Amino acid sequence: MKKFDVDVLRRTARNTKMNLGNAEKDYVLSAALSKMVETKLAEKLVFKGGTCIKKIYFPEFRFSSDLDFSLIQEKDWIQEIRKAFENKTVEGVRFTKVKRLERTKENVALTIQYESQISEPGHVDSIRVEITRENPLLMKPKNQPVRNPKDYDLPEIRLPCMQLEEIFAEKIHAVYNRPKSRDLYDVDFLLAQNVKPDKRLIEKKLALISTKLTLESFKERMRILEPHWERDLKQVMAEAPDFEETTQRVIEKLPFNTLRGSPKRFGGASWN
Repeated sequence: MKKFDVDVLRRTARNTKMNLGNAEKDYVLSAALSKMVETKLAEKLVFKGGTCIKKIYFPEFRFSSDLDFSLIQEKDWIQEIRKAFENKTVEGVRFTKVKRLERTKENVALTIQYESQISEPGHVDSIRVEITRENPLLMKPKNQPVRNPKDYDLPEIRLPCMQLEEIFAEKIHAVYNRPKSRDLYDVDFLLAQNVKPDKRLIEKKLALISTKLTLESFKERMRILEPHWERDLKQVMAEAPDFEETTQRVIEKLPFNTLRGSPKRFGGASWN
């Protein structure tokens, strides 16, 4: 079977209820992870975020378009990723350019462009990669297998991944730090999968932005999200769940109480 085949993408789109553009990007994300493992870039990073939830823990999760990582080892990541991807063909995907979007003391954000198979010849799309150290690791990562659809016919790979309890705490942090509809949806989804909120982790993540998880402050975040809920989620799923029902489920399960303690940063062999 031809790699990165349009028929495979169409079948994936039907089976997963993704639109064809998202199905193509989902394959490209998997191919990119494969290359990062092959070149050992992934050994110096910890995979996290929405794409980690989907590709590592719950394949039925919503579509997620970015690759998010926490930093373990300092490197010139833009240069390293350019060497791995620019003008390279990986599992049928022709990658072209790596472009820097942002580089700060705490974050590197970039796009990796690729030649689309579902558009006119020569059309270029891209995936986003973000590498950060501003939200330090609090739990030891686990080496996990990537769970790709069988139709992708990609090599089996494993890479260091953030544990679900810490991903959940980071999603609460995201709701407070940069409210987006998908983060509230993700909190609700993880609760439905019986991921238990860890009070200690949540407090430590929120302490980084000098806030606490209170019912009043959480409701304020929800008011920001409500006007954009359906529009935002329809970009990553076929149908958005009811906003009020989602909010109520989350509020009933979150530990709204004052906790104490200060965040401990990841480093060397020292873990919480």
